[in-house]
Amino acid sequence: MKNARDGRASHFNVQQTFTHVMVGYQQTFDVKSLSAFLDFTKKKQVKLHDKFLYSAAFAPHPSTELLKLVLDKLSGKVSDPAIMETGIMVTGAIIGKLCRMDLCEEKDVDRAKAILLEGLNNAEDEAKIKIYLLSLKNAQLPETIPTLLQYADEHTGVVCYAALSALQAFPPHFLSAQEVKDTMKSILHQTHQQYDKKSRLMAAETLLLADCTLEDLKSISAGLVLMDVESSKLVMSKLRNKLTLHHPLKKPNKTHSKGISYHNYWDLSKTGRSTVFSGLLTATDDMASTYGLDLLFTESGLLKRSVSDIKLFDHNHHLKTMQVTIEAQGLESLMGNEEVEDEGEDASVGMSAVLFDVQLRPVVFFQGYMDLMSKVFTSSGEPTSVVKGNVLLVDYLQWLPMQSGLQAIVQYQGGLGLDISANIDVSIWEQESKTNINTKAGLVLEFMTVIDTPFFHVDTKAQFDAESAVNFDSMMKFTNFPVSICLELYQDDLPYRETYTITESFPEVNTTHTVRKGRKSTLRGRDFPFHHANSEMCRLLKAEEDIVTDL
Repeated sequence: MKNARDGRASHFNVQQTFTHVMVGYQQTFDVKSLSAFLDFTKKKQVKLHDKFLYSAAFAPHPSTELLKLVLDKLSGKVSDPAIMETGIMVTGAIIGKLCRMDLCEEKDVDRAKAILLEGLNNAEDEAKIKIYLLSLKNAQLPETIPTLLQYADEHTGVVCYAALSALQAFPPHFLSAQEVKDTMKSILHQTHQQYDKKSRLMAAETLLLADCTLEDLKSISAGLVLMDVESSKLVMSKLRNKLTLHHPLKKPNKTHSKGISYHNYWDLSKTGRSTVFSGLLTATDDMASTYGLDLLFTESGLLKRSVSDIKLFDHNHHLKTMQVTIEAQGLESLMGNEEVEDEGEDASVGMSAVLFDVQLRPVVFFQGYMDLMSKVFTSSGEPTSVVKGNVLLVDYLQWLPMQSGLQAIVQYQGGLGLDISANIDVSIWEQESKTNINTKAGLVLEFMTVIDTPFFHVDTKAQFDAESAVNFDSMMKFTNFPVSICLELYQDDLPYRETYTITESFPEVNTTHTVRKGRKSTLRGRDFPFHHANSEMCRLLKAEEDIVTDL
């Protein structure tokens, strides 16, 4: 039996590798082979379908043939609704990349855009509307901004929140359009209708992401009056963080803050625990990497939303390498708190992730008390996988003419193996909650230069590979009021290896010379600091946990 299971696992791994390779190369023959191999009507292939779709989403240079293949598969029978949702979101990601490659006017791209907009217009269920809006988020087409504004303005709750999330994916100069700002202010101040707290907070955050003017600052300040204490505290924390970064608004803000309507103790000095924090991961002359944490609490002290992200910056661009969001609602009812902040909402916890600017399908851990109890008793204790697979980051090939008349072939390739998982453990009996988000990554980069002639051959190859894991842990104790919480972000040891190879061949004399050099090393793991109060709370909670363990 064991050999049979091992054989099936090996066969599945071969299928995964085949799928990744075919998507990576995207030759006409490869796409046809994939089309014949993948059968979306078979439930046995569901994991393979998931791998294929995410490989397509992260392809650095997708082809119109690949887009057509995805559309054709989704237009037929799909055995798993989750695969259909993933496919819709992946379609948006492929459209966005093709448009950035100046292929937006291609027939298949136009067809795909029409399918997404038609699906959005025909969707009646909030969950389906959300998926189509997140697909438009992946596409990031400026022409869809009016549609997103319409859905944000006319709806509330899940739909409004998803539309605002899609808008936040656009660069600041798109968000700075007057039409966008007017809609955000309308939602923030509830000019035309009532909006939920989450949507009003998202509207304020969207204004802060734009090129904020003095008038925008006044509007945000006035909107703080309509917000609850924690949302107001988070907005003020984000505003201060923005002004700290030498924002052009910093000088006018001094004049603005003297106004009695805006500079008052009640609105600007509300107590609360919600905050944002960012720090430097690494920096070189050409690039910098940062980590950030965005925490929103309920007024009873429970963690309502946490957003952790890692970004890369160079001189002109930035890339959201990874963002993981965990959102909870209605948890006060589980703790016996009669003053439930999210009135009418079932207790639930969900997670969504953005990887290399591609929004992945959201994951729901539990929805409602009965679902929670069911999963508590049937849980295997294994973490929930958010995404797992290989991503082709770079695939570059160029022929360079040399002064001697020869040609050099330059090739760069880079791949990333990624495994993001999450584990949430809520214990009603012990009145505590523990969360772990684990991100494992393996990176391989290969650079090769080749000069090939009938009488000699020279190639130089450099290869770099590394692997590590980053963990974000949170622990909450509900026995205290406000709730005690400890947050930790740490990186495991990072082993890496560099290999350099030079090969010279002379066919006429049948001689080959090869020189190899390399080195191995390990960068020690480290903890990333948060504020001092968090460190003190972690020390106290871990001391209590050690005492309980000893007993």
